[in-house]
Amino acid sequence: MRAAVFQGNGRLAIEDRPEPVITAPDDVIIAVEACGICGTDVQILNVPPGHPATPGTIMGHEFIGHVTAVGSAVSDLRVGQRVTVDADPKCGACTSCRAGRPANCLNLSALGIFRDGALASHVKAPAGAVYPLSEKPPREIAALIEPLACVVNGTNRAAARPGESVVVFGAGPIGCLFTAVLKAAGATPIVVVEPNATRAAVARAVGADVTVTPDELAVRRAELLPEGADIVVDAGGQPAAGLHRDGRHGRPDHPLRHERQRPATGPPGGDHREGADRPRHLHHQLHLPGGHPAHREWRVGPCADRQ
Repeated sequence: MRAAVFQGNGRLAIEDRPEPVITAPDDVIIAVEACGICGTDVQILNVPPGHPATPGTIMGHEFIGHVTAVGSAVSDLRVGQRVTVDADPKCGACTSCRAGRPANCLNLSALGIFRDGALASHVKAPAGAVYPLSEKPPREIAALIEPLACVVNGTNRAAARPGESVVVFGAGPIGCLFTAVLKAAGATPIVVVEPNATRAAVARAVGADVTVTPDELAVRRAELLPEGADIVVDAGGQPAAGLHRDGRHGRPDHPLRHERQRPATGPPGGDHREGADRPRHLHHQLHLPGGHPAHREWRVGPCADRQ
């Protein structure tokens, strides 16, 4: 089969590779129907790379397809079934998995990054990471399930409530998905900060109440969000947003200006290079509870990020 293979140092090549075969009882072979290009893929190909990856790996992790073969231990999936896949299969056995924190699995090996992915005709995945999918969604929509799952995770961890105000930095795919999900959760107003007019128009179409450029936000902040925002989403992946350094767009809740804002992300394509503005709390989904005043909570870092 033809496959897009990461060769290291910014190189991507189309190679002939053998189709994957069943080698373990829980293996599932999937014929790829559609595969997206993630910001992480772009970062892998940057020089120097913004995200680690194993040279020789077939890229692609945002995908859907149909099952073509299953291992002897797989009983809940059938050949021909449409499926989607968790691109970060969890081991289920490490201390983090057993403690109910699978996103912090100590043995993650992401498809399309550290083992072969879906920019090919077929891909292999463990059954525990494969989920049935309706035939109804068109493939260009269904292939967004993986990034949507990241966004839903971030929204849940931010504990969005109806009537809360939101600022979303960036109207790329992740920012627009956050806008749509937070709109469905009842957030209002939702202010999206995006310098690109085309992307800003998409943000308005999916639920943004207001879109502004960064310069316009500086001028209109007091008008749009006089008390600050309840939730701030950094979907730009750039240090310029500065959310994790000063939280200046959040709502202050006590005289020391510890912020009430609940950052909800760190986009999948964010820069992983050493020294990049990608704090530890994003990787590890940490909450930092504050103790004063007693009835408040300063929560930093609910994260939609891939591990």
